[in-house]
Amino acid sequence: STALLHRNREPRFYASIGYDRGLMDINNTTISLHCRGDEAQGAYLTSSGVIDVSKEYQTCTGYCLKKYLHKSVYYNPTTRKMTYKTIVFPLLRLSELYLNYAEADFEYNGTLSQKSLTYLNKIRTRCGLPNFEDSWSLVGGIPKGEELRKVLHQERSIELLYEERRFWDIRRWGEASEIMNKKPKSWNLKGKTQNDFYQLSTMQEVGTRIFESPKNIWLAIPLVALNVNKNLVQNPGY
Repeated sequence: STALLHRNREPRFYASIGYDRGLMDINNTTISLHCRGDEAQGAYLTSSGVIDVSKEYQTCTGYCLKKYLHKSVYYNPTTRKMTYKTIVFPLLRLSELYLNYAEADFEYNGTLSQKSLTYLNKIRTRCGLPNFEDSWSLVGGIPKGEELRKVLHQERSIELLYEERRFWDIRRWGEASEIMNKKPKSWNLKGKTQNDFYQLSTMQEVGTRIFESPKNIWLAIPLVALNVNKNLVQNPGY
């Protein structure tokens, strides 16, 4: 059995995220992931029941990556050998251009044009979802204002999950200071039973995450650029 929040999700959840007792294609077969303490895909526990953070290839939240992993990929923890499949990682996808257009359209006009809806629906149709208008009609129609902004951010975050976009997006949206300073959560990785494992916990981190605002919202202007143009002013905090 698994947590209720893993059930009845949209297709991109199952295509991207591996979870306890969920299915995953790997080593040219389909397996059921076992992510509880000392299980095959779970955390390594010492004899005293403490998570051994020195061991590689273990979950730190109770979840694992599925997106971009080919079904032939496999890691053998005994021989420490890995079979892998080379892929071409997209630096820019057409879906991102569609999302860029819809977000820019909303920020400029305060609403979504028919072209923006067409672009959003191309993304949703590709992954087996109802179109944007039909989905929101079930709850009274497409939201407006700040609620629509949140919806567009959510659409982008889901579609571009694990594609190295979110860190830049949350800074651009002005949300980075709040999000980056939260303590990540996990299931109780030491739990070996269903009841023990499915307890919301604070994720164990090897280091301490520090995000300083406004410093880390911006990058430092390179010294070379400052030397060339004396009128440039360094970003805050650097």
